[in-house]
Amino acid sequence: MEPWEELVETEKAYFACRMRLFAAGAKDQLELALTDPRGRAAALRMLLAVPVDLTMELVEDVFEASIGLTDDIAIARDVLRRVDPGWLSTALRPLLANRFEEPKEPVDWVDYRCAADLLADLNQNSLLSRFLIWAIRIDDPDVQEIVDDYRYVLENHPPQP
Repeated sequence: MEPWEELVETEKAYFACRMRLFAAGAKDQLELALTDPRGRAAALRMLLAVPVDLTMELVEDVFEASIGLTDDIAIARDVLRRVDPGWLSTALRPLLANRFEEPKEPVDWVDYRCAADLLADLNQNSLLSRFLIWAIRIDDPDVQEIVDDYRYVLENHPPQP
């Protein structure tokens, strides 16, 4: 079999498997995959190819994949970019608050950097301003460097109530 023919056959098998996944309950399957580093990238790629409603149902898991030191940050951000920005702002606000406003556990400065970069990348300036207000209270020079890097957003886009 020629490489092109093999690719065509593999694509057919992929679509058949994808149909079985949706028949078996894609949301539950993808939710499990998003929490497993071995399956996260494949689940995120799947979310790029399906109706955005499914991403909206799994936004918390996609958000978790979009911050921190994971190999899947870029693709998770691509998935979040597909969601309506207004809806996304509403959905991300409590997720950010739970993790950064009054954290139950110490949060690494890398998570602050990733969250700030995510919000800037998604053009969520009001949320980024609110996030920076939380970050200002953190006594960590690395976190304060992040605040300084994005201070222009805080000055030009005050957070909305």
